[in-house]
Amino acid sequence: MWYPVSDEVTAEAVAPEIVADYLGVNEDELTSEIGFLVSAARAHVEAYCNRSFAAHLMTWGCDSFADFARVPAAPLLSITEIAFVDPAGEAQVLDQGVFAIRADGLDPKIVLNHGAVWPHIQQGSRISITGTFGDATPDDVKHAILLLVGNADWDRENEARPAWTVVDGLLSNHRRGAW
Repeated sequence: MWYPVSDEVTAEAVAPEIVADYLGVNEDELTSEIGFLVSAARAHVEAYCNRSFAAHLMTWGCDSFADFARVPAAPLLSITEIAFVDPAGEAQVLDQGVFAIRADGLDPKIVLNHGAVWPHIQQGSRISITGTFGDATPDDVKHAILLLVGNADWDRENEARPAWTVVDGLLSNHRRGAW
């Protein structure tokens, strides 16, 4: 089982100049409120699609190396570190030569390299991976984010949502695990 430890967005999915142009404001008029709306819209889109579009530096914890058969976030671009506690209670970092990333599509996993073995860990301890997640945002996903930002900026009331929206249509082909 995976546990989120930290998540830092290092680059938003939609550039500020695109948002400014869409909202019809100058770039220097972009307020922290608009930045908040962009971040909230991107977070909604990522949760809806169960994948990352912005660049994220994430750390996840898990109970065993068997959990590596399916990494919880996608797409996985690189792993900075895999840390664990050895049976003697010492913190260790797994050598990069022991494992490989199988980032085929949206179902990434971490596998052993030929001839390598997973190390023993202290019973009850957690294994953590730190890596970079996210990829280039397709234009239809950017459009969905802009629609959400525009709607939040123009309509500040909470209205009943229709069963199917333009945003749903734009995002339907980008959902991970929805088939």
